Amino acid sequence: MRMVGWILVCGAVLAVFGCEQRRIVHVAQQSVTTTYWTWADSLTFGFDVADTSHVYNLWMQIRHTDDYPYQNLYTRLHTTFPDGRRLSQQVNFELADGTGSWLGKKKRGHYMLELPIQERAYFDKPGSYKIVVEQLTRTDTLRGISGWQFSLEDIGPKPVKK
Repeated sequence: MRMVGWILVCGAVLAVFGCEQRRIVHVAQQSVTTTYWTWADSLTFGFDVADTSHVYNLWMQIRHTDDYPYQNLYTRLHTTFPDGRRLSQQVNFELADGTGSWLGKKKRGHYMLELPIQERAYFDKPGSYKIVVEQLTRTDTLRGISGWQFSLEDIGPKPVKK
């Protein structure tokens, strides 16, 4: 009996301290309020960065239904920096595998898939940042996309250069 108790205590300690917790410092959600997401319906996510000595991961969670007609979701992301500078990049989100099976977790009729948009990002200046998501698929009216969530994860201090 003592051995079983020891194993349970060790297991509890490992469960509490052994699992790495994500440190999410900002979350913002946007719903697509109509049946279709059009080219004109850009989504905007704002966030503040105070600590430029840290490294961050930027994540997007996409919520969609079975009505989404494609395997991929093509977007253009525009990032606006505190000094007004703007950077744009095209990002392709894979929502299904090669067989057509959805990659996200299904909950109440919607699939949710979290994907990185930038890992190990450094911010040079503190201040307010903005990310705008534009729909870039072949059709103006895209059905099946119901919402987005942006998360900013603090992964710790920048490595010290030697």
